[in-house]
Amino acid sequence: MARVDQIIINDNCIGCGKCVRSCFTDVLRMNPETKRPEARYLEECEWCLVCEEQCPVNAIYVKPHIPVKIPHSF
Repeated sequence: MARVDQIIINDNCIGCGKCVRSCFTDVLRMNPETKRPEARYLEECEWCLVCEEQCPVNAIYVKPHIPVKIPHSF
């Protein structure tokens, strides 16, 4: 099962909140002090990538963790 290791919000963020409004699992929240989004409750992220798609300045990146079985060598 895929899970998210982290959601990266870089310095390009303009604080528009589109990512927060698009997150149907409520993983992203606006920080009232910084006026920028924060990633909370990463375990609830569905890895839909809508937040990345909605960001007008490409300031958000969802970093997935996908376990891969390493095949035995022949």
